[in-house]
Parts: sequence; structure tokens; C-alpha cells
Amino acid sequence: MSALLRAGDLPGCPVVTLAGERLAEIKDVVFDRGSGDLLGFTLNDPGFFSGTRSDALPMENVHGIGDAAVVVAGPHALVEVDRLLTAAERRGNDVLADRVLTEEGADVGEVVDVVLDPTHRPPKVVGYEVEAEDGHTITIPLKGAVAVSGERLVVPGRGNAHS
Repeated sequence: MSALLRAGDLPGCPVVTLAGERLAEIKDVVFDRGSGDLLGFTLNDPGFFSGTRSDALPMENVHGIGDAAVVVAGPHALVEVDRLLTAAERRGNDVLADRVLTEEGADVGEVVDVVLDPTHRPPKVVGYEVEAEDGHTITIPLKGAVAVSGERLVVPGRGNAHS
């Protein structure tokens, strides 16, 4: 298994207790765009006819995270979704489909995924996966972003790239 995870691989991933009880499924990954800190997850009910839940899973209540499941100590790990993020944040905080532009205004592509490093405690967002118009994919490190808004991610131009 790779040390890095794609946030896009986590929706649908089961949330299970240490005792093996399946509590929910991951709906969305919630993170702080500035720091890259993973804040937690919004949830769906498990199963074929799943629906959005009114509770969420804050990162401090996660026991372990991997590509097969997110593990918690027990049902008490889940909290009301408003304790994780407000309704306004839920509406305007999705980075997927944001356009990526250089500081000079050149269009680099569209954010198609977020790259997580689960070896950090707590896990951190370390980059954005971007699909260019020609279809190839590049990863832009989080530290390379100059600014992130609800619609745009601005990165240094080719001559100004941060290392």
C-alpha cells in the first residue's frame, strides 16, 4: 500500500468500531485549506439505500485510517455535524472542481482529488491532484499553493515554483 491516500478513495469507506461494528460510511473529507489539517468526515448511513447522516466524525476521535476502513473506539466517537463545520462551510468548502491558475493567470487545470498523508498524526492534506485540459494529471503540493478560495487555487508560475 502506498503511504499516501486520495481523499476521493474514502467516500463509501466504512467507519467501524474496534469491536467490528459498522457505524457509517464516509461521505466527505473535511480539511482546513490553509494548514492542510484533516478535520474529520461527514457521514452516510451504511448500505445500499444510504442517506446523509446528521452526525460527523471529528479527526480527534479517529483511532486509525486506511484505504479499507476508518476505525473508531465506539459509537461515542460520532458528534453532531455542526460541531465539525457549519452549514455555510458545508455548502462552500468543496475544493473539487476548483480551477487551478498560476499567479500570471494561466489555467493549469481542475482539482480532481486531494492527497492525504495518513502517516502524520493527525493525517494531513499534502497536495492537490489536478487534471489538465489535455487529460494528464499532476500533483501540486499544498505548500505550493499561493491562495485557495471556494472556486480557485492559485499556484506560482513556472518561473516562480516553490520547492
